[in-house]
Amino acid sequence: MIILLSNYRVGSSSFLKEYAEKSGAVYSIKGKPYTTEYHHGFDGGYKPPDCKINLYKVMPDQVKNNFEEFKKDFLDESKEIIYLARRNFTKQVLSLAVCAKTQNWHPWQENFNQRFSDTHKSSFVLDLPTYKKHEEELLYNLKQQSLIYKSYPGEVFYLEDRYSKQKEYPNKVKIVNQEDFYSDVNVEEYFQ
Repeated sequence: MIILLSNYRVGSSSFLKEYAEKSGAVYSIKGKPYTTEYHHGFDGGYKPPDCKINLYKVMPDQVKNNFEEFKKDFLDESKEIIYLARRNFTKQVLSLAVCAKTQNWHPWQENFNQRFSDTHKSSFVLDLPTYKKHEEELLYNLKQQSLIYKSYPGEVFYLEDRYSKQKEYPNKVKIVNQEDFYSDVNVEEYFQ
């Protein structure tokens, strides 16, 4: 079993698909999961491993209420844990803000999601409370990744080191005041 322990907005879905293609690992069964996150609420929340799946993408906040079971069922049983992160924490928070606003979570969903709202073609002003809310969510996951990393070390992949132009989102939605925000978080320190 291989675990991709990830945070949001680090290119984890693209990484998952590319890793599965290269390795032959299986991360879903036909029709399941709805998302690429095994423990996502849309997919029923926490559940034990499936014998037909050997590659799991997990966000720490999705297992916080079942961490002991997750540890026993997944971490203790894994042959490899890969940590996915992003060095530029400010851009990560801003990316989450855009996705939360537009509901456009993946590059390949661009056309699908645009049918729902005109916010996919606009700019918006981000307020400080919303920025802080997203920052706290990402920081929680980063801290949990760090705690798990100390007990279950593995390789860390940063989005900036594997960035691919073809995975870039079309720049349709802009945060007008994005220069007003900065997070003083050194992500690499969490994986030492």
